[in-house]
Amino acid sequence: GSTLSTHVLGGSSLSKPVVYNDTVILSDGAGLVHFLNAETLEGEAQLVLSNSVQGHGIVNDDSIVFSLAGGTLVSLDIGTQDVHWETVLSATGSKPILLEDGDIFISTGDTTISRYSGEDGSQMWQEVLSTGNAVDHALTPHGILVTTSGGSVQSIDPESGEMNWLEVLPGNGSFASEN
Repeated sequence: GSTLSTHVLGGSSLSKPVVYNDTVILSDGAGLVHFLNAETLEGEAQLVLSNSVQGHGIVNDDSIVFSLAGGTLVSLDIGTQDVHWETVLSATGSKPILLEDGDIFISTGDTTISRYSGEDGSQMWQEVLSTGNAVDHALTPHGILVTTSGGSVQSIDPESGEMNWLEVLPGNGSFASEN
């Protein structure tokens, strides 16, 4: 294939692109958010964030939510390309998960998991994991699964933040050699 269009971005680290209607939204390592036409890639960096984006954004109605290095969760209005709300986290956050009702779930690099209002960024609940730092998470029909550095998998109720169940995996998350 041939190149149809190119757009030069700042910085060396790019977030994953997110497509909303006919707009491609991504952030570069310089903390610039780009809103580009999906067909022509025309557009410019419209907004400078306080830090670089961790992972990729998630679309929530007419906004996009990013987790930033340094521990900030930020929601940008896609139409106006302005900051809708910004919330400080307890540590640098992982990729956020959009819950069915538009709220945001995020785990941070420490032992904290939290739920934030998608409307205004206010914290709805926060829980501390008892089995290590949160490593990753996924949304299921029965709860939010959280894996930890202590070798466990936990199911968390998205409404209350309470643990549904906890399973400690064999080997406590480490490998052992057989001699």
